[in-house]
Amino acid sequence: MARSRLNKPFLFSALALAICASNSFAQQSTLEEITVTAQKREQNIQDIPISIAAFSAENLKDKGIDDFSKLGTLTPGLNLAPSTGFYDPIVTIRGIGLRFEEPNVSASAAVHIDEVAMATPSYLNVPLFDIERVEVLKGPQGTLFGQNTTAGAINFITRKPSHETDGYIDLSYGRFNETDIEAAIGGSLSDNLAARVALKQTRSDGHQNNLGTSRTAGFTRIPGVIPGIAERPADSNFGGQDKLSIRASFLLEASEEVEVYSSIHYFNDESDIPLVKLDGADALGMSPASNDPYTVEGDELGINDHEQWGGQLRVSWDLGFAEFTSLSGYETLNRHMIDSEGTASRILNEDLYNDSWQFSQEFRLVGETQNTNWTAGFHYAEDEVDFFKRQDASDSVLGFLDTKYLRTVESWALFSQVDWLLSDDFTLTTGLRYLEEERSIDRSSQSFDPYGTALVDRIFPDLPIIPGKDSINAEELTWRLGLDYRPNDDTLLYASISEGYKSGGFDGSGITSNAALEPFDGEELLAYEAGIKWTSSNIPLRVNASVFFYDYDNLQAQALVTIVGEDGTRVQDAILTNAGKAEIAGAEFDINWQPIEGLRIDLGASYLDGEITEFASEDPAESATIIGNETPNTPKLQTNAQVSYRFSISDSNMARASLDYSYIDDVYGDIANSNNIIINSYELLNGRFEISDNDENWTVGLWGKNLADERYYTSIAPAFLAQEGVVRRSYALPRTYGIDFRYNFF
Repeated sequence: MARSRLNKPFLFSALALAICASNSFAQQSTLEEITVTAQKREQNIQDIPISIAAFSAENLKDKGIDDFSKLGTLTPGLNLAPSTGFYDPIVTIRGIGLRFEEPNVSASAAVHIDEVAMATPSYLNVPLFDIERVEVLKGPQGTLFGQNTTAGAINFITRKPSHETDGYIDLSYGRFNETDIEAAIGGSLSDNLAARVALKQTRSDGHQNNLGTSRTAGFTRIPGVIPGIAERPADSNFGGQDKLSIRASFLLEASEEVEVYSSIHYFNDESDIPLVKLDGADALGMSPASNDPYTVEGDELGINDHEQWGGQLRVSWDLGFAEFTSLSGYETLNRHMIDSEGTASRILNEDLYNDSWQFSQEFRLVGETQNTNWTAGFHYAEDEVDFFKRQDASDSVLGFLDTKYLRTVESWALFSQVDWLLSDDFTLTTGLRYLEEERSIDRSSQSFDPYGTALVDRIFPDLPIIPGKDSINAEELTWRLGLDYRPNDDTLLYASISEGYKSGGFDGSGITSNAALEPFDGEELLAYEAGIKWTSSNIPLRVNASVFFYDYDNLQAQALVTIVGEDGTRVQDAILTNAGKAEIAGAEFDINWQPIEGLRIDLGASYLDGEITEFASEDPAESATIIGNETPNTPKLQTNAQVSYRFSISDSNMARASLDYSYIDDVYGDIANSNNIIINSYELLNGRFEISDNDENWTVGLWGKNLADERYYTSIAPAFLAQEGVVRRSYALPRTYGIDFRYNFF
């Protein structure tokens, strides 16, 4: 992997020098107070005894984050990677998360958009636009949210309508002819009704040079029987974007006590699916035509047709003793994707259809007494995934493999949390959540043999697999116990013990063996955490730090099984199962400082040490090879740093410059710690320079992302039927840059 020339020690030394030098200046600046609703009430983030980070729309723009998949550089401990090319992002927080590319499995981290939980990663491909802020909560959060969670929660809060008329238009043009339009307008429709409409459209050429089938057009292993590979022209601008998002929201003040918020949104994505890059010879012995990570080959051009819409209705009623909230949410998507294995042959091309919908209803009460703050709620959810995948292996096993399933989930939960104000200095937190859930699946896998040549059944002797409907039930009680102490107005000390739960389920990949039919149980996480939040009353400096230990039971992971075909062919297949137990210990910190007027410095880092302590296998030798391994997707070190400076350039205009740096360590992609299934470390540098009038009615900015042109990849997997060690990788974008203009009107 090509390495950038960034030097981490030099960077942090430079930051430290800037901080020390700033002591000679007068302390004229102040840090802003960050208000969040992570605990279902408005609070200063420094008063919340959990590890939480919040980011405004300006923070996101500085970091070049405009969709969910780019959030991985936002804060230490948070890591995101696509499960399918650039799609279906998988959230990992503090090493807790499962990389699995099928939409039938629940995520380890709960992701909420305006408080509505998204059931699967398939719903998370939408762009981020007209955002007020993003909140990232680390550790189990089950006693405040209806959704299962072991890793944590991410909350997206969009801008809401108000009676003050306002709006903006933001235009951007960048490398690869990327054009981006974002606009919003809102205001009063009547004395008690306000509305807001926002949209975002992104179009671009691609960053890949796709050679198409220039080397393989017409090839077939059985001439006259299996048609030859179709001719696919080369495309030097492959992987382009074509996305449109629209959201309309309404706020009705029905009375002094009752407020009704509703929204509806639509998303359409017809972008190319960037092709994966093969590292090594494919199953036919053909090596890539180029080692350049952005020169690819595909006999099937990556086609994506994703249409998604949804809405919510929230009713808030001030009852005097508490605030009652009813929150209803609905989401649905229809998607068709055609993707290639990264070769110019039909080794394993995927043609998949996914129709999904979800509905959720939450009722909650949030109140306070002289000695308590309390929350109580009921959450109901159901979702369905109707999935079909045809895998074309005409040039490898001379046929097709069809997999389909219908997966449904129905669950309800009661949750509550009480903060007991023991004294002016001490607060005790107790929380409980009770869950009942039923998951069912009706699935099958079988050979499709239109040419009468398929070897699929001989290589996978368990086929056809048509087991019929299967279901599992769960009843779980999770809890939280915490104590926080405020020795003075500047400092908050806290400690907690909490239990999180992630649902079990079924493997929904290409089911090629009976072993894949076994359901897996829910995983449990016992989390111990202690931390400090300190805000100086003398200088604009804020320091937050925490240490934690996770005891991880029924760890869900992909395990390899060897399938021996009728002709002696040995094929390894990954199935989702309960792998055993693990432990993760870690520490993290965040520092925010404004040493002089206009200068802002943010630093953060996390350290993780994860280890498999038990492995579920009947073979002691196999267990011995796994126990002691690092937990997958657990980077030992993750850091970020941002420096921004705002200054006047005339009596009426000002400028702002910012640099944002992030680093993430190597991670193993599988529980066996295979040397070829590693996502190498990478570091990113983004920058932005803008000028505006003093009132920021207009802004013109120059921006750059991945300025060091780091060639890095975010996902990796073994190649089908290739020799051992051959993998396919999904490379992220190279250096991009551009200019944007924003105008705020009214």
